[in-house]
Amino acid sequence: MMMVAFCFALNLFPIFSALKVKTNENMTVTTSYGIGLTFLIYSLLSIICVFMFGSSVGEQSDLMKQVNVEHIIDPDRWESFVL
Repeated sequence: MMMVAFCFALNLFPIFSALKVKTNENMTVTTSYGIGLTFLIYSLLSIICVFMFGSSVGEQSDLMKQVNVEHIIDPDRWESFVL
């Protein structure tokens, strides 16, 4: 969350200066769209990841043990490895 705050603070004034009409209302709308789009992207990505890897992630699983594990590509499910 801190990284998002730092990136927001660094990009606030360049975004404001790039607006065609520089008003506080336009900056509020632009910021709202940006936060909403970021929330939507993160939400969709998390849902996709749960459906793709949900069976391998559980209470008893250790994600660090799954690093560098070679997966066998199932010909019927090749698209999950292409993404």
